[in-house]
Amino acid sequence: MVGDGGTGVSTFTSNGVLYGNSAGALQVTAQGGTNSILTANAGAPSFSNSPTVLKLTATNGTFTNATSSA
Repeated sequence: MVGDGGTGVSTFTSNGVLYGNSAGALQVTAQGGTNSILTANAGAPSFSNSPTVLKLTATNGTFTNATSSA
């Protein structure tokens, strides 16, 4: 059973992003910096100012199977 109204947390970080933690308490990221992007790769999400884009596909856009390292 998870307390604190089912979240397991009594306070949260301002402007953070909530994410699940299996059957435990919710987790929260720190606030992202200016021009940062929320990323995750088989782990906890975090904000990055220089993410790597491995594949970018747009349904009605310009990009199709593009690769880039930003």
